Amino acid sequence: MNDNDYNKQMNKDTYSLRKRAMGFIYDMKEYGFILPRIRVRITNDDRHNVAGWGSDKSIWIAEKAVGMSDDFLRQLVAHELVHAVIDYKGHDERCGLMKSAIETPMNKKDCFKHLSKYIKLNLVD
Repeated sequence: MNDNDYNKQMNKDTYSLRKRAMGFIYDMKEYGFILPRIRVRITNDDRHNVAGWGSDKSIWIAEKAVGMSDDFLRQLVAHELVHAVIDYKGHDERCGLMKSAIETPMNKKDCFKHLSKYIKLNLVD
C-alpha cells in the first residue's frame, strides 16, 4: 500500500478542506515557524478512527474534519505537523497540542505557543 491508497479523489468538499488546512500552514509560516514543504492530503480512510495523521513531511486530514471549527482544524494541522516535520512518535497527554485526542480546541495564540515547543521560529525579520 502506498500513500496514494489513502488519498481521497478531489471534489469541491475535498478541495475546500485541503485549502483550509493549507491556509493554517501558511499562517504558521507567516508567524515565523520554520517549516519545509508539506504535502497535504485528504483521506476517507478511517480505519484508525482518527481525524488525521502525519509522517515524512506529509499530513493526512480525514474528510470527516470538513465541518470542524477553525480552532479544531488549526490544532489538528499543528499536531500532525509535529509528527510530519520532526518525526515525533506517539503522544504526550500532558501537552495540549500533542494529546492523542482534541478535547477542547485551543485558540490560535495557545496553539502557536504549544507548537513553538516542537518547531523552531524564525525570530529574525
